[in-house]
Amino acid sequence: MSPVDYLEKLQTAEPGLAEDVAELASLYQRKLWHQLTLKVEDCFSKSDFNKGELPLEFYNNFINDFGHKINLLKLSQFAVHVAKHIPDAQQTVAFLQGVAEHLKEQKLPRSEQPLLFLKMHVAQQKLEMGSVQDCKVWCTAGACAVHRLMLSLPLYQHVAKTSITTPPCIVLPAVIIDLACLPYCN
Repeated sequence: MSPVDYLEKLQTAEPGLAEDVAELASLYQRKLWHQLTLKVEDCFSKSDFNKGELPLEFYNNFINDFGHKINLLKLSQFAVHVAKHIPDAQQTVAFLQGVAEHLKEQKLPRSEQPLLFLKMHVAQQKLEMGSVQDCKVWCTAGACAVHRLMLSLPLYQHVAKTSITTPPCIVLPAVIIDLACLPYCN
């Protein structure tokens, strides 16, 4: 089913969303990706778009189609929003991991931060499920990714060379990572 067909079906099934859905379809057809991103964000802020399975269906049938054309961090934020509406924790983890895998497979530039964002939310979900060891694995991988990202920044390279103080702590969802405690990450 094409994204426009899905929106037409949604418009019929949910008459209260008709105006928003029509605007989404118009922006999609005109390929106004930034405006479409803003409209999706606006729709997700409304309770009518967050009922039952609608967020997941909306993501899978609509957002997933143009996700590679919008800011990837915003796409990851949409995925995390959708994940919060999935009642089963295992399905939530599977969904977030699937989105991360999809991003990796596309090999798009500047996907490191969105992938890190998704990984940290998987770690948070694992912690909430009581899988502390899995959470530690995900957090360590995330900490290494943060370290690599920071080393690529010219300002951090300068500070790292000249500073004799303790490296900064990084606050991520549900964890605090002290870079001084990390083994060297490859």
